[in-house]
Amino acid sequence: MVLAGNVSPIDVYSHIPALCEEHEIPYAFTPSREQLGLAAGHRRPAIILLIRPHADYQELYDEVYEVVNALVVE
Repeated sequence: MVLAGNVSPIDVYSHIPALCEEHEIPYAFTPSREQLGLAAGHRRPAIILLIRPHADYQELYDEVYEVVNALVVE
């Protein structure tokens, strides 16, 4: 899961990281919701992007999953 860092008010999604940790879903922040929207293929800003596994990109998904999972600071 990718979360935009410039969301205001932060209460809109402040509960999401706790849910991710509870369900062992790795997450990372990106600086801009505008960039996140563009990465999703839209011209509108996005605050959350959920990336699901798919057979077409499973190997890349597994690699990114491990990298993002390693970013979590305990």
